[in-house]
Amino acid sequence: GYNGHADVSYRVTKRQTITASVERTQFDYLRQFGSAATTQFGGGYSIGLGRRWDFSTQLGAARVDALGLTSINVDPAIAAIVGQNTAVVVFHRISYIPIVEVQLIRRFERSSLSAAFNQSFSPGNGVYLTSKQTAATLGYSYTGLKKVTFAASASYSQLQSLGQTLGNYNGMSGGVGSTYKLVGNTHLEARYDYRHYTTQGVGFKQNSNGATIGLAFSPGQKPLPIW
Repeated sequence: GYNGHADVSYRVTKRQTITASVERTQFDYLRQFGSAATTQFGGGYSIGLGRRWDFSTQLGAARVDALGLTSINVDPAIAAIVGQNTAVVVFHRISYIPIVEVQLIRRFERSSLSAAFNQSFSPGNGVYLTSKQTAATLGYSYTGLKKVTFAASASYSQLQSLGQTLGNYNGMSGGVGSTYKLVGNTHLEARYDYRHYTTQGVGFKQNSNGATIGLAFSPGQKPLPIW
């Protein structure tokens, strides 16, 4: 993929900012036929609601030009002759997608809570090509201890194909993680994630579990926040 963007921000007051942006993205699918080109325009607004709350939003639109392969059902009369019920054909589709981004952050003395909603486009995941993507996330982070931080998150996402004859791809995930300051700027990280997917494919594994552990380096007196 290739991406270029430009944006400008203007601080209206001490706590309020408005933005404008334009973005161009090109995706070329490797080892399969297809590509996608998107042009996106948007405007945003953010405000600090007192010392504890931050709110931001962005609204816009994207033009998505998608090219790829999809499977279609063959007419029964033709299927009886060729012996196949489906055929792979080329599709070319231009779609216009509303862009919506909303984020709310609540800061506490030693922790923070965030919620976000996003509707945009996605290049896909290898099976689904160019798609309309909707996602919602909720996250919590605690940094009140001297050497340890803790975080948890949950999310929901959906892909709706813009050209393929596929059902929606839905995913839910949740995870917890922690960092521990070992010595100096070195931190030990550990994380566990669970994901559940729903598609129309029968052979697709719908649940996955993952655990990771590693080292991270970051300067500062407090432990490294995990998210």
